Amino acid sequence: MYNFELKQLDATAAITETLNVIENFCETYKLENDFGTISLAMNDLLILIIENSDSENLELTINFNLNNQQLAIQITSNQTLDNIMPTLSNASPENNDQNIFVIKQLIDNISFDAENNQLLVEFDVKPQFIDIQQNREKVLAEQKKVTYK
Repeated sequence: MYNFELKQLDATAAITETLNVIENFCETYKLENDFGTISLAMNDLLILIIENSDSENLELTINFNLNNQQLAIQITSNQTLDNIMPTLSNASPENNDQNIFVIKQLIDNISFDAENNQLLVEFDVKPQFIDIQQNREKVLAEQKKVTYK
């Protein structure tokens, strides 16, 4: 399992840093085929949160948790996310904003915790942890062969 947290980011930094973490996860854990899905959904979701925030003082904490079957991303806001829940819950192709429907289609599961101003977004993925461990062992073995003068 891998866990990474981005703490108290302003709106602009939240989008940039989230996309950087997603790119790193996808590259490191061989999730290249999932990169487009995850990055598009998260980018549009963060934009939706920002556009529906009540003030310019929006801060987000974003926690990434990767396990054998899933990438879970928990978004915690310093503001209420109550106005996001109905928007995503009622997403359909007939809505005026197609991005909301696309977000809902790309995400495998989304849940809300209104009391704590949190959104939990889940993507079903198959990371390759074994290759990383084998690669690390290979690099360490090669480093032992190097003679320092």
